[in-house]
Amino acid sequence: MHLGTTCSGKYVEFLDGISNGAHWYAVKGGMQDYNYVTSGCMELTLEVSCCKYPPEAELEQFWEANRPALMAFLQKADMGLKGAVLDSSTYEPVNGACVFVQGRLHFVQTTRHGEYWRLLLPGEYSLVVVAHGYPTQVFTDVVVNSTESARVLDLMLTTDSDFTYPGYRRYENACRKVTELQRTMFQRKRRKTRHGNKRRESN
Repeated sequence: MHLGTTCSGKYVEFLDGISNGAHWYAVKGGMQDYNYVTSGCMELTLEVSCCKYPPEAELEQFWEANRPALMAFLQKADMGLKGAVLDSSTYEPVNGACVFVQGRLHFVQTTRHGEYWRLLLPGEYSLVVVAHGYPTQVFTDVVVNSTESARVLDLMLTTDSDFTYPGYRRYENACRKVTELQRTMFQRKRRKTRHGNKRRESN
C-alpha cells in the first residue's frame, strides 16, 4: 500500500500509503464516526499487512518495522491546544463545555475537571465556547506555534452578557444535538444494565 497500490495490485490512489477511508470503502455504523461525533476521539485504521490474519511468528516483525513510526505518531497527540475552561469569578472548572474552532462545527468537550485538548496545526485561530449557564463566548487571536508540544491556554468564562458572541446559534445547536445524543446513549446503557441485572437476579 505504501507504493500506492492495494495488495491485489489494483490502483486506488494510496498516495504515500494514505487513503481516505470512505473513498476506499464505506462502513455504516462504525465506531470511528460515533466516537468522533460524540466524544471528539480521533481514530484511524493502520493497514500493516496484506494478510488479514498473519501467522503469530510474523507479528514481531510487523511491530519492529512499524514501532518507530507509531511512537512518533503518538507523540503528535500533544500538539495544538490544551488547558481548562474555568469560571472567571470562582475559578471553578466548567464541565461539559463545548470548545469549537470558529468556522468548524466539530468540537471537543471539557471533562468534569474542565480540561480540554484540541489537535491543531500551527496558525492563528478563534475559539468559540458554549457552556450551560454562560453566554456563548469567543476567544480571538489564539496562536499555535509548534507541532512538538501543545500550547497551554485556560479559557475563562464570564456570565456578563456583554461578552456574548453574535454568531452563536449554530454552535449552540451543534453542541446541544451531540449532548442530547450522549444523554440518550447513556440512558439506554443504564436501562440495558438494569435489565441485565434483573435477569441475573431472576435466574
